Amino acid sequence: MTRWVPDKNFPLTIPNYRYVKLKLETEILARQLKPRYFLLEVAKAIAGPVAVLGLMWTIVVGISQQGALQQSKEDERFDKAVTRLAGPSPTERLTGLAGLQLFLEPEYKSRHRGTLSFLVNALASESDATVRGALLDTFSRLTRLDVNQSVMNETLERLRDQNRSLLALRKDPSLATAKGNDETGMGQLSQEDLAPLRATATAIAVLIRHGAVTQDLSEIYCESCDFSGKTLDMSRPDYANTANFAQWHGADLSETDFHNAILKNANFTGLFLRGASFDSADLIRAKFAGADCRGRS
Repeated sequence: MTRWVPDKNFPLTIPNYRYVKLKLETEILARQLKPRYFLLEVAKAIAGPVAVLGLMWTIVVGISQQGALQQSKEDERFDKAVTRLAGPSPTERLTGLAGLQLFLEPEYKSRHRGTLSFLVNALASESDATVRGALLDTFSRLTRLDVNQSVMNETLERLRDQNRSLLALRKDPSLATAKGNDETGMGQLSQEDLAPLRATATAIAVLIRHGAVTQDLSEIYCESCDFSGKTLDMSRPDYANTANFAQWHGADLSETDFHNAILKNANFTGLFLRGASFDSADLIRAKFAGADCRGRS
């Protein structure tokens, strides 16, 4: 603070005293306001960036809330489709299937595993032929939907397990020597009773043709399953000369365990079966033309 020093040229009269007092008070006030002025300037300087950060935060929160809302809507749609898939009427089940098919599109990869799990269970229990056909058509389109390989493999294993369970329910040891038994221990079952079992078998073959892999296909029912997806007219006398088996190799089922499997009329044409095990399997009229069976047991 400036200290007033008497000056002979500036006599301390009342007007002069008031001037000096006012000057001193002004200096004191300026010193007191200086920190506040500094803070005000700092506030002005950071106001812009703070406003930008605030805007960015608002945008992030908005996007997050929008994503959560979208997720909630997807969950609701998924749950409704699953509920309809288990509905009492074929029409309702077809509607549920159509809803779940949307979740097999590439943009819903995180839902592929769960969706296919529900579809496998539905196929194993479906009693309506139209709905079964629509379910099988869905499995046949999986490669075009860009389903992950690991999910394909897991789906194949679920189908295998459902197939085994259905076969176990229909097997009856007391029928082993019954008249008309087809050597499978199931006796003479109606087409309706066999339909879910055959549907899971068809789906197993479809996934294998599309590249799904598992080395345990033991104790499955897969009568007339077409693992190769290829046909060969063996009724022609020259089929062995006209068929180029070198170009027929498809799925690799090497080292696969088929023991105790029911594979009557199954088609393994042109497949790799090196080291595959068919111990005690039913292979009546199974086709192995052009298959690489080296080391097969």
